[in-house]
Amino acid sequence: MDDDARHIKALLTDDVNHNAIVRKRRKPVVKLKDEAVVLSEIEQALERLDGGSFGYCIECGKPLDILRLAHDPTISCCVGCKDKARNAK
Repeated sequence: MDDDARHIKALLTDDVNHNAIVRKRRKPVVKLKDEAVVLSEIEQALERLDGGSFGYCIECGKPLDILRLAHDPTISCCVGCKDKARNAK
């Protein structure tokens, strides 16, 4: 093997394991919420339920979409208010 081939092989191998480095397609990273955050969101949803405001946006007071609530009962803002908050950042 000549020097150029050795150089290319060295670039394509892992020095520690001497395994070929293969670039794999990365899967999307799913970020999971911290347990404390989830617990807090559940407690807040239960407080809204007890207070009679569950199912309504805490920002504008409009009813939340029932399908969104079915998917995640801890949501507290409508899509419009959530988008406004996201754009404000």
